[in-house]
Parts: sequence; structure tokens; C-alpha cells
Amino acid sequence: MTKPLQAEAPSDRSPNPSIEVAPEVAAALAAGAPVVALESTLITHG
Repeated sequence: MTKPLQAEAPSDRSPNPSIEVAPEVAAALAAGAPVVALESTLITHG
């Protein structure tokens, strides 16, 4: 069984400040909507 991801909008207390989350993505995560992210390294190196 998988556990749902709990995410919050970015803040100054972010554990990794190099990761930026767009407001639309943060809103979707906060609402529990699905979000899909693609890692381009996987696409490039197949």
C-alpha cells in the first residue's frame, strides 16, 4: 500500500531551496490533485 504524498507550498524554511514549485503545482498538491513531473535526464539518456 502506498502513502499519499504530503506537500506544502514553498517557503523560506524549505529543506532544499534549489527546488522551486510553481504556484499552480503547490495549489494542486494542497488540494490533493494529481501532479505529474517528468525528469528530462531519463528521457535524454533513455
